Amino acid sequence: MIAVKENAEYQVGFEVSQAVGQLQGLKNEIENGGSISKADIISRLDDILNKLSKIHSMMTEK
Repeated sequence: MIAVKENAEYQVGFEVSQAVGQLQGLKNEIENGGSISKADIISRLDDILNKLSKIHSMMTEK
């Protein structure tokens, strides 16, 4: 049972770090005047929201 909990905690940490990295990358690209399209921004935000939703689901599992 402990191994499952540790694996879930690792997975949550991994998903959080990916979401943070994606947000930082998107912020940097926008700040630096990159030629990023509205569709690309929305796609990236959708991916981040999916990761956050997955994290929420993992944290509320019993």
